[in-house]
Amino acid sequence: MGSRIEMGAPRAGRTAAVRAASPLVLLAGVGKSYGAMTAVEPLDLAVGHGEFLAILGPSGCGKTTLLKMIGGFLAPSTGTIRIGGADVTRLGPERRPTNMVFQGYGLFPHMTVAQNVAYGLRLQKRPAGEVAERVAEALRLGALEGFDARPVTALSGGQQQRVAVARALVMRPKVLLLDEPLAALDLKLRKAMQEELRRIHRSIGGTFIFVTHDQEEAMGLASRIVVMERGCIVQDGTPEEIYAEPKTRFVSGFIGEANMLPGRRERGLVRVNGSLCFPDPGPDGPITLMLRPEAARVATGESPVVGIDSLALRGQVRDIVFLGAVTRYAIAIEGGTLLHVTDSDSELRRRLEVGVPVTVHWPQRSHRVIAEA
Repeated sequence: MGSRIEMGAPRAGRTAAVRAASPLVLLAGVGKSYGAMTAVEPLDLAVGHGEFLAILGPSGCGKTTLLKMIGGFLAPSTGTIRIGGADVTRLGPERRPTNMVFQGYGLFPHMTVAQNVAYGLRLQKRPAGEVAERVAEALRLGALEGFDARPVTALSGGQQQRVAVARALVMRPKVLLLDEPLAALDLKLRKAMQEELRRIHRSIGGTFIFVTHDQEEAMGLASRIVVMERGCIVQDGTPEEIYAEPKTRFVSGFIGEANMLPGRRERGLVRVNGSLCFPDPGPDGPITLMLRPEAARVATGESPVVGIDSLALRGQVRDIVFLGAVTRYAIAIEGGTLLHVTDSDSELRRRLEVGVPVTVHWPQRSHRVIAEA
């Protein structure tokens, strides 16, 4: 859009190697405790120039605490935080090259849109001409032209969110921090604001770090996801990596929908559900077979045709739910375990009904075997 608002960074898409070599944000051994209670275990994290990083996890996992430590709203109990090479560990938020958009927006209801956006610049006593120019730039970036004189109380939730983002960006932070920024919006507005945030990020090429508990939101927005559980980072990677190659049972279930089948690996052979056996190298012990619903297929007939590299389990249709583009099938396999399969084949939907015996099959490369501790 040709905006002059800058965040001091090239565009996203940098490799992990470059990120590690020249991170914009570097956390080393950063943790937070409240007496005997640990909110964030000491951890390391590097964020590269131009990344759109999501910190994802359930309520109480420490993700917002981590974001507030990066922004200077909380002091870490251990470790150091560097931004742009400078140690900011003991600096408050007003002295860091960051700005935060809070879940509640934090707008001043008695001010207009332009007055809200200009607020930080006026506190800095910037010249009036500079304030007007930068506010106009921020409003253009937020697709808020023509809204400058409106009171924020007259805006929709999505418009108020864009004002909050514009107010943060007008300060030209090196890092924009977003704390559950879309949580207060309904589904339609969330989708629209996701598109707006992607557009803004592409326009300025800045570094965004945002916190969310919504895995779909994280996957739709971020170029990289950090998954947290109980104060720890349990996986760090691209959305594709985390979805296709979850490292733990928790990540498997938290990122997308997954079928989980318990089993055991002994001497390079995995046995699942009594009837399923296949080679898989790794240590002996209990495992979980993780299979995404869209990776499996349902076949009918006594001897269905499946691929030579496929695995199969017999079962019976328990439920069929039409979801528009796909149909969701619940298949009861031996022992009563339910497997869920999603399929877009409309002809299959017409053939199947509850109670029909079927075979669920999938290519071996489509599942993941996760060793249990």
